[in-house]
Amino acid sequence: MKVHFDNVSYECSELVTKRYSTSFSLATRMLSKDIRAAYL
Repeated sequence: MKVHFDNVSYECSELVTKRYSTSFSLATRMLSKDIRAAYL
């Protein structure tokens, strides 16, 4: 059940970040992929 919660939480945070914080979303793309996955 926790895995499902974590996946849904991740997807929701990604959507909110992309729609409402474009500068943050764009800035995180400059990070390396291993770090970036934790922020998107």
